[in-house]
This record gives sequence, C-alpha cells and structure tokens, in this order.
Amino acid sequence: MSDTMLYSHHIPASHPGELPRPELLLLQVQRENLIRHNRRLVMQIEELTRQIEAETLRVSSQEARVLNHSALSA
Repeated sequence: MSDTMLYSHHIPASHPGELPRPELLLLQVQRENLIRHNRRLVMQIEELTRQIEAETLRVSSQEARVLNHSALSA
C-alpha cells in the first residue's frame, strides 16, 4: 500500500458538517504513529540487509582467495 493510500484515508465526521469524535482522532494519530514506526523499521531492515550482503561478499571473496592459494600450492 502506498503512502498516498495510507494517508488519503480520513476519519469521517459522526454527522455531515460535524467534527470527528475525539476517540476517532486519537485512532488516526495512533495509526499515523504506527505508519512512521513501521517506516523506520523497514529502513533498519534495509540497512541490516545491506550489511549482511557486504559481509557475505567479503567472506566469499576471502574464501575464494584461500581456495585459490590452496590450489596453487598443491
């Protein structure tokens, strides 16, 4: 679901021309806070994934050098 879709949802008033009830406004604030929190978690997951990929590449390169050295020494 895109951010536009997430934020385009508005809590309707109880009756036309009436402001939303306070409990509905509280739910909207809680929803927006969860969206921001989830976005931060996604960014943390993406950063950890980049770190894992970099470490995997480093270890694979190191293993390849060891195997290559062993093959040349044989």
